[in-house]
Amino acid sequence: MRTTSLALDTALDLFDARLSAGPSALQKLLTVAGRYALSAAGPVAMSGAHFLGAVLVLHTLSPVHFGLFSFVMTVVPFCVSTAADSA
Repeated sequence: MRTTSLALDTALDLFDARLSAGPSALQKLLTVAGRYALSAAGPVAMSGAHFLGAVLVLHTLSPVHFGLFSFVMTVVPFCVSTAADSA
């Protein structure tokens, strides 16, 4: 029974030493990758929604009107970002 207690104490000491050492390099990498993935999720979702909308509108509009729709969908975000920079 004494050996089991000694092994448990040693294991707990090693665990405490790991906790006090801080996060490992892999944990830091996963944290940073998670932040980048989370920040990229918004623009990816917006692009997907625009693509889905364009495919749905493609089947309902004439080629001329779809071209106008595509032009507007391209120009409006540029104009909004320009207006936000000047404000």
